[in-house]
Amino acid sequence: MCSRCRMAISQRQFASEVLDTGENAAKFDDIGCLLRYLGSTEQKPAAVFVVDYGNRQWVDANQAFFVRGSKVATPMNGGILAFRQRADAEAAVRQYGGSVLPFGQLTQP
Repeated sequence: MCSRCRMAISQRQFASEVLDTGENAAKFDDIGCLLRYLGSTEQKPAAVFVVDYGNRQWVDANQAFFVRGSKVATPMNGGILAFRQRADAEAAVRQYGGSVLPFGQLTQP
């Protein structure tokens, strides 16, 4: 269940999670929910993970490439996709639109 919107996490390709310093996990059904959660807390996470949209494997968010503004319908309409490889993110932009950003720029207001 998503820690932000309480929806079931039924589409793995959009999932993400935050680990706190006590190794407790907050799970999300949409990267948009993850970003809202991070923006609402002052605690620095120990780690943030996202699922690669293409191969559905977990990736450290700081090593991933994100496509923001895609035409892909995500669970909470965040429209953000994550990829381990920049080339995969660029291919998604050609197919679905949007732009490629690293995690640090994605979380900036």
